[in-house]
This record gives sequence, structure tokens and C-alpha cells, in this order.
Amino acid sequence: MPLNLRATRRLSLSGFGIGWDECYLIVKAVSGSEAQESADQIEELKESNDVKGLNKLVRDYCIQNITKGVVINTKDDGSQEPYEFTSDEVSGVVDALNLAWQLEVLAVSTGSDRLKA
Repeated sequence: MPLNLRATRRLSLSGFGIGWDECYLIVKAVSGSEAQESADQIEELKESNDVKGLNKLVRDYCIQNITKGVVINTKDDGSQEPYEFTSDEVSGVVDALNLAWQLEVLAVSTGSDRLKA
């Protein structure tokens, strides 16, 4: 019987902003074949200079692979508090992240953040 390994990884958001030291995202770890498929799609979009397509692909990838986490929510009165979000709220969180952080999600999910030079 083949093994079916499923894991999640924790991505710290401590560098996102002041006061975010305890914030994080829980990201699904994808298989090697899924990671290669994503890399191939990204490479195709890079070769065709399709920036919009690349941004959409990365955004969609994040929405599919972030399961939950804790972020800082700013209330109407300007005060801030940690907020634990669920899978139903992932798209709003992804939209609040810039592309650099979305790419970090992709790197953690595929395990490429663990590669050593």
C-alpha cells in the first residue's frame, strides 16, 4: 500500500510588521510532484512575461494552501488585536499580503525555503 503523507508547516509573519511577532500562517506542505507542477506553471508564465497570470497563479496557490493562522486586525478605532482566521477567510488574508509574502507561502509549502546553497 503506498504511503499518503500529509503535513502542514508554520510560516512566521514576524517580519511583516511591528507587533506581528506572534503571527503566523499554517500552510499545507505539497508533494514533490505538486511542487514541480507549480514550478513548471510559474516558469511558463515567466517565459511569456505574463505578470498578471503569474500574480493570479501565486494568489490562487496561496488560497489553496493556507489553512488558517493568526494576523493582527486593526479595528475601526485604530486599536489592534491578534485575530485567528479560518479557511473561510483565507482569500481576504491573501489579498492583504504583498507578492513577496505570497511567494514566501509558496516557498514554505513546496519546501524550497529549506534548500541550502
